[in-house]
Amino acid sequence: LHGTISSPSSSTTAKKRCRQRGKQPPSNPLSSSVSISSSEGDASFTSKTSSPNTNSPDGHCNRSTGSRRRRRRRRPKKNHSPNEQQQPPPLTEQEQSNYVALDCEMVGAGLYGETSMLARVCLIDWNYDVIYDTYVTPTETVTDYRTFVSGITPQLLEGAVDIWTCRDMVASFLKGKILVGHALKNDLHVLHLNHPWYDIRDTGKYEPFMTSTGHRLWPRKLKELAQEKLGGRIIQDPSKGAHDPFEDARAALDLYKLVRPKWEKVMDYKIQKTNEIISLIEQEETKKLAGMNDLDVVASPQ
Repeated sequence: LHGTISSPSSSTTAKKRCRQRGKQPPSNPLSSSVSISSSEGDASFTSKTSSPNTNSPDGHCNRSTGSRRRRRRRRPKKNHSPNEQQQPPPLTEQEQSNYVALDCEMVGAGLYGETSMLARVCLIDWNYDVIYDTYVTPTETVTDYRTFVSGITPQLLEGAVDIWTCRDMVASFLKGKILVGHALKNDLHVLHLNHPWYDIRDTGKYEPFMTSTGHRLWPRKLKELAQEKLGGRIIQDPSKGAHDPFEDARAALDLYKLVRPKWEKVMDYKIQKTNEIISLIEQEETKKLAGMNDLDVVASPQ
C-alpha cells in the first residue's frame, strides 16, 4: 500500500487568513482530506480528520463557530488641561479678613542665653499688608541678642514697647481670626497668649509638610519648605542679613494658601469629630446626673 497525503498548502493558507482576521487558526493542521489507495485498486477509502471549523470546507475561518476575542470597549479619554482643572473659588474680602499671619523674633536670657524672650513681633493680613510690627523690651537681662538670626541689636530695643502692651495689641488682632504661621507654639509662648486649636494653621505641624522618621513625624524648617514648595524661594539668606519676620510670615501664609482647600477639609473633619465626642460626653454626664437624682429620691424618707 502506498499512502498519499494531500498537500498542506490549503491549511497554510487558512492559517494566514485567520491571522489576518485576528482569529485563532485550527488546532489540527491536517484539516484537508487524507486518502489511502492500494496499487491493485482492491481497497480504497477516504477519511476526513475533524476540524474545529467544520462549517468552512475551503479552510476559511468561520466567525460563527471559531474562537472569538472579547472586544474591549474603549472609554473616551478625558482631556484635563491645566486650565480646565477645577480651582477653588477665590476668597471674598470678608473671608480674607479672617486670616492673620504671625512671626516673632526672640533674644536670649539666662546663663547661656537659652531662655527665649520676645524682641519683635510682626502681623500681616491675607494680602501681605502689615497690621502690627514693633520691637518689644525684654523682661529680663539679655545675655544673647542672637543678632545673626534675629537681627536684633541693643539700639533697636531702645524705647521699645513693653511686653504687656504688645500682648494686648496682638490679642486684639487675633481675636476671632485664623492664625497662620510656622512653629506658632514658640511665638504664642513668648507672647503669653493662647489661641483656639481650631483657629491655628501651623505649617510646622501640617502632616504633608512634615518629614517621617520611622513611625514619627518631625517638623521641617520654614526655609526648606519655602524653597521646595514655593518655586525655589530663598528666605533667611545669611548673605542678605538676619531673619525678617515679615518675610517669614509671608512664606508661611503662602504655604497655607498652596494647600488651603485640603487643609480646611481636614480641619472640618477634626472639628466635627471633636463636637461628636463632646456631645457623647455631655450625654453620659446627663445620664449619670439623672441616675443620681433617682437614687436620692428613692433614699429620701417618706
